[in-house]
Amino acid sequence: MNRKSRIILVPVDFEKASLTALEQTFNLARLLKLEIVALYVFEETGAFARFLGQDRSTEIVARISADLEELARQTEEKSGVKVTAMIEKGKPHDVILKKADELNALLIFMGTTNSTDEEIVGTTTHKVVRSAKCPVITVRGVSYHDGCRTILLPLDLTAESRQKISWAVEIARLYKASIKTISVVTSSDPEIKQTLAIQQKQAKNFIEKLNIPCAAELIDAQGEKPVKIILDYIEQHPEIDLVVIMTQQELGIVDYFLDSEAQQIIRHSKVPVMSVVPKEIGFTSIRIL
Repeated sequence: MNRKSRIILVPVDFEKASLTALEQTFNLARLLKLEIVALYVFEETGAFARFLGQDRSTEIVARISADLEELARQTEEKSGVKVTAMIEKGKPHDVILKKADELNALLIFMGTTNSTDEEIVGTTTHKVVRSAKCPVITVRGVSYHDGCRTILLPLDLTAESRQKISWAVEIARLYKASIKTISVVTSSDPEIKQTLAIQQKQAKNFIEKLNIPCAAELIDAQGEKPVKIILDYIEQHPEIDLVVIMTQQELGIVDYFLDSEAQQIIRHSKVPVMSVVPKEIGFTSIRIL
């Protein structure tokens, strides 16, 4: 966790999902003494601008700006932390990524909605998760437990550094939460199952040495897809308040990853999902899904 970063960036469009994401930042902002930046991106396409005309476009931006300032004021009053309103023009994902870099954002919180296409995550969310340099927490437009009781880490055999679970550890410490690791066995090969069990034990021991309660579970897929098993597991364990997954930006296969497991988890998970981009490769251990 970058202690020099003091900003949580929250793109808002005044829809329920983005407002829920905004509310989800309150506890973390208070605990870490962070500021919240509420960002509205006004996408002014050529055809749209010609249809409205410059005067009408300026009027709309002024109205949105006033609404955003009022939202920031109410949010600051409700949360007890500093909230800044920011309105920018451009393509949403480009502006969000640019502002996250300029502000050196610690986190981006984004609301997601239920797309009619079950196989896709919203284009803006997809592009931000894929390219952001900081972790992105995606939140669906429903209510959540106020705080974090248990963090879920799905693990597989891909070699990665232990530092990749640092976010889960940091959040667990802040909220005095526990961590659950699960590994889905999709092979009948006993060696693979044994290796998964060893990896899980290593992860559990690593987390427990940091004085964080940790439970580990090995689940036989029995022909089911790992993503379905993970989503069912979340459903069956209401104490889980956050899922942490890993993207593979630096390996150049992030499009494949986000078009499969991660995208499905982001879209279907009933609890917030933190997508973390590995920043550097350290000593080999485990990878978060």
